[in-house]
Amino acid sequence: SPGSSTPVHGAKTPRTPGMMPAFRGKSLSPPYSTTGARTPTPVTGRSPTPTSGAALTRRSPPSQGPPSVEDVVSQARRCLRDVEKQHGSKSKQAIHLATELALQLEEIVPGTEEAGQLLRRALKDSIEMYGNDHLNTLMTVNNLAVYLDNIGEKREALRLYHWARDGRIKQLGPTHPYTLDSIYNLASFLLSDNQLAEAKAAFIEARNGCVECFGWNHHGTLDCLERMVDILKAEGNLTEAVEVCKDLLARSTEIHPKDHPQNLKTSVTLASLLAECGRMSEAEEAHLKSIEKHENALGFNDPSTQELTYGLVEYYTQNDKTHEAEKLLREKIYQCEQLYGTTATVVLGYLEDLAISLWNSGQLEESESLFCRVLLSRRRALGVEHEDTLRSMSNLAVLLERSDRMEEALKLYQQVQAGTSKVFGLVHPKTLESTLALGVCLAEAGRSNEAEAVMQGLYSELEAQSFSPDHEWVLLCIDKLGELAKLRDDLPRAEEMFRHSFQARLTQKDCQDAELANSAYNLAVCLAQQGQDAEAEACFRKAVEAYTRAFGPEDPYTLDAIFNLAVALEDQDERAEAEKLYKAAADGRARTFGDVLQTFGKLNKHS
Repeated sequence: SPGSSTPVHGAKTPRTPGMMPAFRGKSLSPPYSTTGARTPTPVTGRSPTPTSGAALTRRSPPSQGPPSVEDVVSQARRCLRDVEKQHGSKSKQAIHLATELALQLEEIVPGTEEAGQLLRRALKDSIEMYGNDHLNTLMTVNNLAVYLDNIGEKREALRLYHWARDGRIKQLGPTHPYTLDSIYNLASFLLSDNQLAEAKAAFIEARNGCVECFGWNHHGTLDCLERMVDILKAEGNLTEAVEVCKDLLARSTEIHPKDHPQNLKTSVTLASLLAECGRMSEAEEAHLKSIEKHENALGFNDPSTQELTYGLVEYYTQNDKTHEAEKLLREKIYQCEQLYGTTATVVLGYLEDLAISLWNSGQLEESESLFCRVLLSRRRALGVEHEDTLRSMSNLAVLLERSDRMEEALKLYQQVQAGTSKVFGLVHPKTLESTLALGVCLAEAGRSNEAEAVMQGLYSELEAQSFSPDHEWVLLCIDKLGELAKLRDDLPRAEEMFRHSFQARLTQKDCQDAELANSAYNLAVCLAQQGQDAEAEACFRKAVEAYTRAFGPEDPYTLDAIFNLAVALEDQDERAEAEKLYKAAADGRARTFGDVLQTFGKLNKHS
């Protein structure tokens, strides 16, 4: 019978995904994840070929300082008008000045209509004066190609890139600097357009030309090597990408100072590639060397240095290397305290991450002490409503809640919710998160009426702000409201909430299996307890399928769903299938926990 034969999973049957508040450290992304993924190095921008000859400028009096960009452009416009009057609009001088003005406009705001008109005019007049293959014409072709590329006219840009490259090869040879500039521009365009094979061939051509013209240790050669790394990675040829990246780093170190940006960026790229290859010990070593390079070049408190450090801590944490994570954080805390003092921003950031790491490894007393230290320092330095202070307050509240110190946690959650509402507004993600955390804590503390008022208020605000019915924040509110309704035995209201959540997640394109399973399970239990066993059976089957995909066939949640499906079948006199499922649940629990008492009791009913 419903309510008696349907077992309750724990004290609260519903499973609301993502409801447990999480500790939050620095919002910095690791350079590589556990899978080795990294953000691709952006393609170097293609710069227009500079025109020959000095631009016509007027010297400003020393007391006025350097002219503004707007003044330079206005002066260039005046010079162009003067030359057109004196020599004609199609003269060599006018073509030259039209190109100069276009390039100056591009430096201020790329892609302006005026710059495009000037470059098209310069090209048309150059063809009439010099012909298609003259160097002055080819220079204008290259500049117009870059302009068209930047504004998205890709097909025409590609035609002009080929024109400029072929013309310069014919006029200057394959290794002239201007020719190499055109080859590089074409290769970069092909790479950005994901034409990898063609881009690879063009970069190899540019690299070989740079080697012949300038040698291996030249910035042009190194730029080509850097792009080759990107192409090899995109092709999945990671082993060769690592070797080219090592070569790039060695050559860059030879010609650049240690703190040169290319050295630093390449060191990060190498660590990422090694991680993606699965060569994790080498990746860790390369990552540590990259951190050291950044510390020496930019300082321990530079954002790039911190990002790398947090990234390695994240990697250690995700791979169960908590000892290494704690060791690294303690080392950085000590070094930064010596350099910047015990309350420096960088020190407090590392302390907060150490507190999270200590909590995860079960060192609760030291974790709480560090959270309190960080919160106190930030309150004094930044005030109670600063974003960092609110984050520290939230972290301490999470620790207290997980330690069952609900009243202390609630006081902090209330302060965080009030602070985020004031600082960010009612519908900012940080405010929504803090309101949700407050509602959850109130529910866990047994203050259901207050929890429901908070969650209902949040739900109403989301509706007023026109959040879609399947938005994740809306679904989280609905899940919690369903749980609270079930706690006060309002099963029709709970069913309404859980059904909304389940149906929304069924239609979500990016819904995670665990979220779908939770919604299906919650609705199934609610239906079963109202005697709607046939529909409950369908939802339990959906929950079993989704939990199996998410966690595997012998995860506790999967086994619970199997057991409850058996109960729903038994209540419909489907005894044969029910018995098979009871046995599957019993065997799974026996293998996983050695616990067969609950399921064995059910099996006895069929003896």
